[in-house]
Amino acid sequence: MIIKPNWVSSEPGEYTEPEILDWLLSAFPEHNKIVVESYTPWTGFDFEVDNLEKSQVVSLEGGKNHWELYKKQDEQFLSSTGIEPILKKDNATYINITNEVWQGECVNPQIIRELINKSGYQEPFWSNSTPFKMGTFS
Repeated sequence: MIIKPNWVSSEPGEYTEPEILDWLLSAFPEHNKIVVESYTPWTGFDFEVDNLEKSQVVSLEGGKNHWELYKKQDEQFLSSTGIEPILKKDNATYINITNEVWQGECVNPQIIRELINKSGYQEPFWSNSTPFKMGTFS
């Protein structure tokens, strides 16, 4: 089971609270649970980079230059919001999809398309989109 919570920032009401995430995850004790999210400069502490425009940082290309900062920010967000212990308690795996993209660990969209077609399901409406052109982070 893949869960994509709503994590916009660490401000109250702008992320899925740990209690809500716990309700969902604990409702499926026997399932393999994967929580996926991506980096965004708003989920942790203030994001300040000298001499850079925000638009250079808030993109897959510009953001990769600050990968280590994003990793620290992600750790801080999970810890400070109380989400990290919930993931452990409910035996859920957390994957930050931006890491996967930047590491080149994503599946070729054609492979996904072929699997969908072989399964007999209708191809999704977004099948002509190229990955990560549909939006930016989170």
